Amino acid sequence: MFLVSVSGTTFPGLSGLTRRWWVHGGTGETPKARLAASKREPRRISVTQLIDIFLWEEKRKVDKMGCIKVAGNIYEVDLELVGQTVLLRYDPFYLSAIQVWYDNKRYADAVPLNLVRS
Repeated sequence: MFLVSVSGTTFPGLSGLTRRWWVHGGTGETPKARLAASKREPRRISVTQLIDIFLWEEKRKVDKMGCIKVAGNIYEVDLELVGQTVLLRYDPFYLSAIQVWYDNKRYADAVPLNLVRS
């Protein structure tokens, strides 16, 4: 085996390597020891909040027909937003649902008219 022949001794295993690498340079503590010593309560968030954190954001100007274009797809938005630049929040791997925001207010999600890429 290649790993054995490099040093001429037996391979210490992955756990031995990670134990040496997972020590903070400044404190000399492992993450597990540091967490155990912490007095702060871990904060839990919901799956929905976690998904929202990783949504992509882009600005688009709504055309006179009430449409926007994202990743080659055409979507219809609220006609009240015609001519406005809106903030779009979406998952790039799920283009069927795009949130529409304007002036810190959420509007109805954009409706796909021509979904080329989903």
